[in-house]
Amino acid sequence: MTSVGWVVIPSVFTTYLFFFGLGWLIFTTNSLPKLTRYSISQLVAATLLFLAQGIIQWPLTDDTLTLKIALSALYTPLFVFGLLALFLTYFNRYSPRLSYLMDASYWVYIIHLPLIYLIVGLLFDYPISAFLKFAITFSATSILCLVSYYYLIRGTFIGLFLNGKVHKNKAINPEKAVA
Repeated sequence: MTSVGWVVIPSVFTTYLFFFGLGWLIFTTNSLPKLTRYSISQLVAATLLFLAQGIIQWPLTDDTLTLKIALSALYTPLFVFGLLALFLTYFNRYSPRLSYLMDASYWVYIIHLPLIYLIVGLLFDYPISAFLKFAITFSATSILCLVSYYYLIRGTFIGLFLNGKVHKNKAINPEKAVA
């Protein structure tokens, strides 16, 4: 869990330090291309470890807690690097749609949480299923984030600040948008 105060929680700090160090190691050794060889194997192993941790009824002892922590320490990087390798292997080409989403991602990251709180608060008293509330919240948040990025951020100084470049908003050609 991420700390919400100024006090550093050692386990959280260690977790973030581990991923930072792993990313730094991969970057400095230029070993990212080597990860693409085993994307499916990494994802299968991560899934099996995740299921083993979640499905097996573990007795509540210090040893089993340590084992569960070790399993999560194994499957988390396997998921991260397996998905990274999968995308580097099968989706490593330019796509205008994905490029747009990458440009919008920082704005979406910044603005999504207040929108989620607002929408969840508005839906709180409605007697509909949690799945429908989730679908409405997810869809509305996604649409509001991307529309606000296009009209309020993309071609402005804020877009320059967030992305390092300013894009001109072009009219969408319906024939190309369908493809």
